[in-house]
Amino acid sequence: MVTAAGIQLHALLEAYRQGGGVPWEQFGADMRTGRARVADIGCGERWSSISIGLTYPKVTVAP
Repeated sequence: MVTAAGIQLHALLEAYRQGGGVPWEQFGADMRTGRARVADIGCGERWSSISIGLTYPKVTVAP
């Protein structure tokens, strides 16, 4: 998601300055993929990952 946002940084800055937006499809596949994956880094016994998985069954949680 960071990469997708970075690529669109100029468009994002203009949107903030002018009061508009950046269409979701302009961010591309990296942003869409990033929304569906969660990295469990340093979260102890992974209870946060279990909770996310139960709440959002279509998400991919990577330990």
